[in-house]
Amino acid sequence: MEGCALCCLCGAQMVYNPSGMCLACLKSRVDITQDLQKENIVHFCRNCGRYLRPPWMHLQLESPELLQLCLKKVKGLNKVKMIDANFVYTEPHSRRLKVKITVQKEVHTNTTLEQTFVADFVVQNLQCEDCQKSFTPHTWVAKVQVRQRVEHQRTFYYLEQLLLKHKANDHVTKVKQQDNGLDFEFINKSHAGRFVDFLHSVVPIRVNTSKTLISHDASDNTYNYKYTFVSEIVPLCKNDLVILPKEFNAGGIGPLVLVRKVSNVITVINPCTLQTSDILPDRYWKNTFKSFANQKQLTEFIVLDIEEERNYGKSSSMDVDKKPVNKKFTLIDLEVARADRVGVPGNSFRIKSHLGNILRVGDSVLGYDMAVMINNADDEDSLGQYTPDVILVKKIYPELARAGRKRIFKLERMDLEKEGKDYDEFLDELEQDPDLRANVNLYRNPEVREEVKVEDETFPAVKLEELIGALTLNDS
Repeated sequence: MEGCALCCLCGAQMVYNPSGMCLACLKSRVDITQDLQKENIVHFCRNCGRYLRPPWMHLQLESPELLQLCLKKVKGLNKVKMIDANFVYTEPHSRRLKVKITVQKEVHTNTTLEQTFVADFVVQNLQCEDCQKSFTPHTWVAKVQVRQRVEHQRTFYYLEQLLLKHKANDHVTKVKQQDNGLDFEFINKSHAGRFVDFLHSVVPIRVNTSKTLISHDASDNTYNYKYTFVSEIVPLCKNDLVILPKEFNAGGIGPLVLVRKVSNVITVINPCTLQTSDILPDRYWKNTFKSFANQKQLTEFIVLDIEEERNYGKSSSMDVDKKPVNKKFTLIDLEVARADRVGVPGNSFRIKSHLGNILRVGDSVLGYDMAVMINNADDEDSLGQYTPDVILVKKIYPELARAGRKRIFKLERMDLEKEGKDYDEFLDELEQDPDLRANVNLYRNPEVREEVKVEDETFPAVKLEELIGALTLNDS
């Protein structure tokens, strides 16, 4: 047969090639992977969970990015043609990575050989520069000081959950808890700037920036500064009672309103007309005002009688920020009495309330007793001619007031002070407010198997489908 020859080693008949060897002998005698490095080291920072690429980056196991990092570690790979590469499964705790690589190389004229080998990578711990600085005092370059001048920490518990959900704390090297806020330290000014931008998107704040000269090298005219961003959150919280100044009272919404929600704007509602209004942060800081009363001044009332209100009023277009009548609430006329004076003659009050969707006769509800709170002439002048006797805020669910009750959900936590009274109140708000829960990651609590059973059909209970899964983090 034309072009046929005998193998010089085994004598088998073959198609002639310049090596004089058949395919089997060629594979056994020639190793095109001998110059390729099959054992390598990959550096991993166990504190922040990043791999050294460089730079240090977060990479998932068996991800294309991690495969690319491993292939760059294989010396001599550029001398052959790579056909395929993929991970070989290893136990995550083994600290080993294995990559199966298929390569081709021309060994003789018109003779190309293809071989497959496995490259081993040892994951070696190495602390990154950012973590080194985080464990060394006074090494931060930029600090964001978040402050809110109120008597509780519920806003910061909510802010903590927003940071964790959106991973806005990835570049934070250290968090310090202060009396009226939190300090976030960064090793890069741009990271602090992006963090402040995130705060602007979720809470109403104003920011003051300053810098301090740390060192100066006169030989090359370089300066070393430390930057501080002081972010002040408006001193208003959900369910606070406020008296709007005249600058915010256009359109007849006020002056006495409840703070319904605090996000990147302040949403207030008139509980007697259902009118709502959004107050922008810039507008608030030009004409600041404080809360007239907060949740610590709430009093328990009992609903004695209810009559639905049919006239919801008309919306006005005088204030561009004012929303139309809110559809989430129902305006009702009802009769209430203080829980500690039920049955006492002259103790009942006939009022209007925005909680008509959830209130029933016999319910317990928290509200502000205006007769007790208005104690000077200045307050009466600010409130105008009509002041309700009682302003109801939220309904009480007796099933949720049991001491030591375990919830069906858990929250991820940062390295902050553990649970206290304010934290329990924050969890209660989450449990009763679906809108608030929508912005938070809720995890399944493995210690609780059943949902809380509340006989009241108006209770917005946390459903199992809202939970992400079992929280496997270390809560210590």
